[in-house]
Amino acid sequence: MDHSSASKHGVRFSHEDADHLCAQIRDLSRAHHALRKCWARLVYDLLAVASKLRPAVLLDYVGSMTRESLEQIMYCINDKRRHWCVMFHVDAWFIVDPGELCRKLKAENDRALVVCTKGNGCNLVEEKHSEDFLKLRKQVLWFVQSSFVGGNYFADFPAPESNLSMVTLTGLLLDYPIIYNIGKIELPSARAAHLNCSFDLVNIELDSNIVQLHCQLLCFSVPKVMVSRESKVNNLIEGLVSRLKSSADEHQDLWGDIRTNVTQAPGHSVAL
Repeated sequence: MDHSSASKHGVRFSHEDADHLCAQIRDLSRAHHALRKCWARLVYDLLAVASKLRPAVLLDYVGSMTRESLEQIMYCINDKRRHWCVMFHVDAWFIVDPGELCRKLKAENDRALVVCTKGNGCNLVEEKHSEDFLKLRKQVLWFVQSSFVGGNYFADFPAPESNLSMVTLTGLLLDYPIIYNIGKIELPSARAAHLNCSFDLVNIELDSNIVQLHCQLLCFSVPKVMVSRESKVNNLIEGLVSRLKSSADEHQDLWGDIRTNVTQAPGHSVAL
């Protein structure tokens, strides 16, 4: 198997590395209640970052984890080859690979369609070059480059300079192909407008060979009106799946088959 692509961005994460990480996290779960029910999912997400499937993951399933628990997790993850970090914002915790995230933020923004809600209906329009969005991307890049240095594993992301909402920040960090460009002030009206919309929910699933999980790697919503009128949306999704499959194929000892399922959903079931 050709691992040239993996070697471009650091030492390849081996099956032995994965087994060692799994054992460490499982040991931690015995001492930390918050991890007991979700340690396997945490290992799954960490392996996704390790194999370049994701630049960051959101720990929204862990519950009330202490700073001490997070520190122990980071000590398990990091060694001389890796320097992953925890990024805090409001009540959200992201584990990020700073190098991979910076690489994506510096790249041409042709892997995501940035959309915003106009008016009271479901009128979603492209705003790829929105000044607010570009400002947020620049702020995140500067933050990651300047905060996680000198052995520092933890940093609090300040309020976005552009006053964009957590919805937009999450989409940017998690590398979604559809990112909702919504400000904090506009968020309530956007939520109301989305009640009148229909969406496609795209679920990308990938089996783990390490923790034996049939799990959701990534899930995002696509406004139905954009699917019907924008072939670009389909191209973005196909490009994302192709890149994920390529990364998974480079780590065949860690991952099984990748599947994409699309389901229809009313607006009230899509969280903003």
